[in-house]
Amino acid sequence: MRKFKALLLGLSMAVFVNCGGDDENEFLAPLAGTWNISKLTSSGCNDSTEDGEITCTGTPCFVLTINSNGTYTLVDNTEQPATTVRAL
Repeated sequence: MRKFKALLLGLSMAVFVNCGGDDENEFLAPLAGTWNISKLTSSGCNDSTEDGEITCTGTPCFVLTINSNGTYTLVDNTEQPATTVRAL
């Protein structure tokens, strides 16, 4: 489960990495918005016991909100209570 969260957080952080010189607003504009993630699949892990799938019905597993200024909020609904990660 931690691998899924680390993967999701890593992917969301990778969205904001670029080589400079590009207009950040131009890069982020197509990604800005709220993304509901209802299924994650992990395969090919070094430890095969960490391969697996998370599927949520009703409420999304994760809600990623990307703002055009480069900040984001990630809500993890797989935990009880739900946790929120914010980056500035």
